[in-house]
Amino acid sequence: VFGQADYTLERFTLTLGARYTWERKQFDYSGSTQFQAGGLGNYGPLQDFISSDQSQSSSNVTWRAALTYHFTQDAQAYASASSGFKSGGFNGSFLSNDPQQVALQLTPIRPEHVTAFEIGEKATFLERRLSVKSAVFYNDYRDEQIFATVPQQLATGTGQVIDTTTQLLTNAKSAHTEGVELQVTAVPIHG
Repeated sequence: VFGQADYTLERFTLTLGARYTWERKQFDYSGSTQFQAGGLGNYGPLQDFISSDQSQSSSNVTWRAALTYHFTQDAQAYASASSGFKSGGFNGSFLSNDPQQVALQLTPIRPEHVTAFEIGEKATFLERRLSVKSAVFYNDYRDEQIFATVPQQLATGTGQVIDTTTQLLTNAKSAHTEGVELQVTAVPIHG
């Protein structure tokens, strides 16, 4: 469910919007392996080593607010703030064949949230043959969903514990991106 409205007063335009999102995800996984037995090309029976049936629901309200000032018909400046949401989920690919590693990889990931801020301008010149757009932005993430290599201790069949790493989809506590964008488009000749 979403909605957005613009209100214009003289040279200013105020934009306000909101969105409600609800998602449900289900993830069923069954892992099995075969071990070589009796020489090259001969394998023993298929052995199941892990089974997982998980589901999760995520919901969120996101919003957007922007203020635009029109200097002329061909030039405007704007500032905006908005929030974003990516529902939680499961790591559905590149799972290990070690039961201990798979158990860690099957840990569900939490929803990702972002608050984004942007200030910029858009202008056209020379009868719209030259367009210049620029912006400065900052995005603040909470629980960003990332692929990571994490340390893990694994117990071997002999009882020995080894230190290794495991690749998994997980959440970073916090992160941010920031930057400047510049786009110049020119049409020097017709066509």
